[in-house]
Amino acid sequence: MRRFLSILSLLFICFSLGCAEKLNVNRPIAEVKAEAQEMSLAQLEKAALTYGKEIRGRYNKMEKVKYELKGLAPRDVLGAKGKEVKERYNKMSDEVKIFMEHYGVYARKYQELGGNTADIKY
Repeated sequence: MRRFLSILSLLFICFSLGCAEKLNVNRPIAEVKAEAQEMSLAQLEKAALTYGKEIRGRYNKMEKVKYELKGLAPRDVLGAKGKEVKERYNKMSDEVKIFMEHYGVYARKYQELGGNTADIKY
């Protein structure tokens, strides 16, 4: 039991400290392209699926922000609250565009190596 808890604690620490793959919107597309050139088919598939999952998640968050904006009173839409919500939506939209560009790099290379893009659709 003690060993199990130790292993579980180690896994939790590893994931919380960033051992899990993280997506970075500030990552240059040239770096993504260079990385994709050296990846195997399985690695490309994993990367594309990771980006696809993140894109879907961001779309869902964007929908919530859109409904939040629609729920504001007309005077709030034009005021500070509306501006804050619109800025948050635009930031999320920009991040999704970057992630879609990164996803496209991995998907194209995956297809080049003979992978079926239907397997990595988001």
